[in-house]
Amino acid sequence: MKLEDKALQILRRGDPTNAYRSELAQELGKRGASERYTAFLDLLPSLVAREARQLTGSAQERALDAYARARELSVVAPRLSLDPAATVFELGGILDSVARPLP
Repeated sequence: MKLEDKALQILRRGDPTNAYRSELAQELGKRGASERYTAFLDLLPSLVAREARQLTGSAQERALDAYARARELSVVAPRLSLDPAATVFELGGILDSVARPLP
């Protein structure tokens, strides 16, 4: 499954067991995956924005909030040299918040 497909899976259906975000974190946290990690950081905000356009109501509000949070983290992570695996896992949590609102 492509990285984009995994991200969309989390965004649309959630990730209650953390399985998909763990897979993404493991895959993008490997040595030698820096180009894919950077591409993922570039892709994620636009992916969320694209999905937000298709949603309405509270789901769209959650998606717009997720877009802002994903964009911010995607921009600061490379400059702060944050751990790629931890960053990707956190981004997966942001995606999950769109599909599964907090109680």
